Amino acid sequence: MTHLKTRGNRLRRRLTQLGRWLRKTPARSWRRAHYPVGYQIREFNNVRLGCGYRQYQDTLEEAEAFAAKLERGRQAA
Repeated sequence: MTHLKTRGNRLRRRLTQLGRWLRKTPARSWRRAHYPVGYQIREFNNVRLGCGYRQYQDTLEEAEAFAAKLERGRQAA
C-alpha cells in the first residue's frame, strides 16, 4: 500500500494538471485537535470538494475519487 504522503503528492500533481488545487488542513489549525486531517479541492476561488458543514471535511479517498471523475470527463470530451 502506498504511503499517504505519496498518494497526496500524486493527487496534487494530477489536480494541478486539471487546473485545480489540493488543500490539506493546515498544520497549526485548531481543527486538528478535534477532527482528522481533511482535504479540499479548489478551482480558482471556488471550493469544489471538501467544504460541506466544515472546511477540509473530505478524506484522501474522496479526493482521489473526485479527481478520477474529472479525468474521465476530460478524456470523454
